[in-house]
Amino acid sequence: MIFYFTGTGNSLYAAKYLDTELVSIPQAMKEKELSFQAETIGIVCPVYGHEVPPMVEEFLEKAQFHTDYFYMVLTYGNRHGGAAELAEKLCRSCGIRPSYINVLEMVDNWLPGFDMDEQRKLDKKVEEHLRDIKADIDSRREMVAEVTEKDRDAHRQFLERMSGMPGDAWQHRSYLRKRGVSYILAGKDSLDCREAVRKLGEYWGIETILVCGGGTINWTFVQQGMADELSLVLAPAADGEQETVTVFERSPLLHASVPVEFALEQVQVLEKGALWMRYAVKQEA
Repeated sequence: MIFYFTGTGNSLYAAKYLDTELVSIPQAMKEKELSFQAETIGIVCPVYGHEVPPMVEEFLEKAQFHTDYFYMVLTYGNRHGGAAELAEKLCRSCGIRPSYINVLEMVDNWLPGFDMDEQRKLDKKVEEHLRDIKADIDSRREMVAEVTEKDRDAHRQFLERMSGMPGDAWQHRSYLRKRGVSYILAGKDSLDCREAVRKLGEYWGIETILVCGGGTINWTFVQQGMADELSLVLAPAADGEQETVTVFERSPLLHASVPVEFALEQVQVLEKGALWMRYAVKQEA
């Protein structure tokens, strides 16, 4: 008996290879009684952030498994980050003694992050590894996949990155990736302009940046000493509105503003009497 959770089909494919008696975990969770008995019971699911999906974790916490051989097969596409070790800890915290936990590298079909055409070119020897895993299970092998310090470090780094992101960061990143929009992460609780500029230069060789934001982003760059020039166009027109957009505005996330001076370098008369003024930002000594 295998309980499976699948997002894109990889884990279902693996589950079908390993057994014929399959139960969907989302469907099983709808049952009133979560008590199961079989000669062998397996869990096949992907890893998200190197750990089992929340629903699988909930299932393990609530269900009772009566079997002499409990096993898990965790599918991943790029880096497992010590998933077997993390799953073993989860099982033991749920009162489950796993006999066998292994990881299975498959095509990474998380579309926002990977190119499917490139993934198809990779030979990850999925069938070969599935045969080995099935042979292990059929022989009732006792094993938890080896985890290296490099794997653990990858998971630690992942957790550190996630701790600095808002709860819906994945949705925002997915939205951008689907549309082919490049992005960087700079700063934990607020924008770190210096880090942003460093990454733009390091990743894409960008040497000059035009900041065309609203008053908040403009002032943030100036306050953090990352603006060299102010380019300001003055048009001979007025609207009399009280909610006029400002050129500079302090973000609530920044400390009290420090006044900044600008030195006029050039003035150019444009069409219809507009003026284009260029100022150098006077940096603190």
